[in-house]
Amino acid sequence: MSFGILAHTFGQRPHQELAQIIGEHGFSYVQLALAKAFSDMPSQNGRLSPGYGRRIAQTFGQHGVRVAVLGCYVDLTHPDPVQRRWAVDRFKEHLRYARDFGTSHVATETGHFAPDRDDEEGWALLRESIQELVAEAERFGVFVTIEAALGHRIRSVED
Repeated sequence: MSFGILAHTFGQRPHQELAQIIGEHGFSYVQLALAKAFSDMPSQNGRLSPGYGRRIAQTFGQHGVRVAVLGCYVDLTHPDPVQRRWAVDRFKEHLRYARDFGTSHVATETGHFAPDRDDEEGWALLRESIQELVAEAERFGVFVTIEAALGHRIRSVED
């Protein structure tokens, strides 16, 4: 039986140290949110590349760990169009390079639910963002994975 863990459960660390610790604890898979997990690797928009992804996959692989999911936690319903565009672009970059990390899944939550905003507006922004991301994912043969989270627009399977 194999088990996985959120990589940043062990804190933000240098990538080689983090891979080693996760492997030593017997985990075979990680969900890797770059900005939350690594203290020594850049993760800003424009910094991912095939080489970056392969380096990380190789480092984790040396410790018997595979990247099962690339985490990219952004607010897809942010009311500011500039911040929402940044979030969608960041997620698209993760989709483009997911396979280089050894995965076909990029995950996010859906953005914080703001009761002071019109509910239909938030749902419309979410649909628009996800449609754009799914189109990008299809281009690269990968998947957009949505996580339900307390306090977010999608909080449970019922939402």
